[in-house]
Amino acid sequence: NKNYPAMSVYSPVNDSANRLINFYTLNGTGPTERGFISWDNSGATMTYGTTSDGRLKEVTGEAPGMEFISKLKPVSGETDSRIEAQQVLQAYQEVQATPVGVYVPNDPQKEHYQLDYGLLITPLIKAVQQLAARIEEMENR
Repeated sequence: NKNYPAMSVYSPVNDSANRLINFYTLNGTGPTERGFISWDNSGATMTYGTTSDGRLKEVTGEAPGMEFISKLKPVSGETDSRIEAQQVLQAYQEVQATPVGVYVPNDPQKEHYQLDYGLLITPLIKAVQQLAARIEEMENR
């Protein structure tokens, strides 16, 4: 059984890939790529890729949309504006959807909640679609 690194770092090469870091999970047949960080040849664009292959997913229903997004209340702090992970977790629970992108610490007294903001894109897209449908319906009256 060959050992594969969980992460690899590549030197820049002159092609379109320019992968800096690859992320893998291991299974019985070897590593499966789960994501990567790369850049374009100009160095102006960084790409953070996450596996999103439909062949790897089991659709269990529709993503939450407005009913979820409307429960989020962005706040401003001294250094940034944000949505708190605990609030996102609560909103998912209120709409009875599986929470994604929220890290709940084992010991909240010693660790912090974390949020992957990129995973809010799907409910945001769904919310925009729902709003567009409402607008179209109102325009057709």
